[in-house]
Amino acid sequence: MEMKGLLPSIVTYNSLLRKLCEAGQMKDANNLLNEMSDKKIEPDNVTCNTLINAYCKIGDMESAWKFRNKMLEGGLVQDQFTYKALIHGFCKTREMDKAKELLFETIS
Repeated sequence: MEMKGLLPSIVTYNSLLRKLCEAGQMKDANNLLNEMSDKKIEPDNVTCNTLINAYCKIGDMESAWKFRNKMLEGGLVQDQFTYKALIHGFCKTREMDKAKELLFETIS
């Protein structure tokens, strides 16, 4: 793409991130996120939710929560996909208090 003068957009990066996350290649996904940063392409909700969901699926709730915090610090807002991924992740890791807290946050 780039050799033909076409620059990747956030949609392109989100597609690549999704596939890397689905394949469990979190290190490569984070490298791609760094590349986005280098090119001044800001993550959007899709970017953040993709990574949060991937971390939740592998039970790495610490990384999922850290990324959620970065998402909020960047001015993005949690949506239904963010909550769903985090609630499922905390249930999976048997952190029921955190899951309940998030659930109540979604209905209030």
